[in-house]
Amino acid sequence: MVSFKYLLGLAGVAAATVNSTVFGGQGQIRTLWNSAPYTDLGCLTSAGQWTANPSLCAVFTAVRPGSIFTLTTSAGPCEISGANFTCGAGNTPGQFGIWPWPNSPPKIESLRWGQYGLMSTPSPNPISASDAAVTLRYTSYWDSGYYVWLTWKGV
Repeated sequence: MVSFKYLLGLAGVAAATVNSTVFGGQGQIRTLWNSAPYTDLGCLTSAGQWTANPSLCAVFTAVRPGSIFTLTTSAGPCEISGANFTCGAGNTPGQFGIWPWPNSPPKIESLRWGQYGLMSTPSPNPISASDAAVTLRYTSYWDSGYYVWLTWKGV
């Protein structure tokens, strides 16, 4: 069950609470495998890289005044640079949205940027907790990497 807390303030929009799967407030960005059962394969670091090491999972802030939102970590704003997901000082905040279901994992929001939703890695295999974090890029389906969705887990 998704939990929500509705704010009746100036914005009048829903904010995510603990364990929410709706982008908003503070949370982790989780990586889910592209096929059922959509296994959780890790999270993103403060630089926006994929890791399977739980101690490197960053807390993201999603500011969502409507259907488009921005993401920030302790490293700085998140954006797409050359199809790569990156977060850091000097970045221009990217304008993100939600990829529509049924083309993404059911009952959970998946990150979208423009016409892209599915991410790929440089390797055709998932990473392990002992591997270095890797850069994710929005896929064109020509990539030979491992495909994942970026989803939200409120903290």
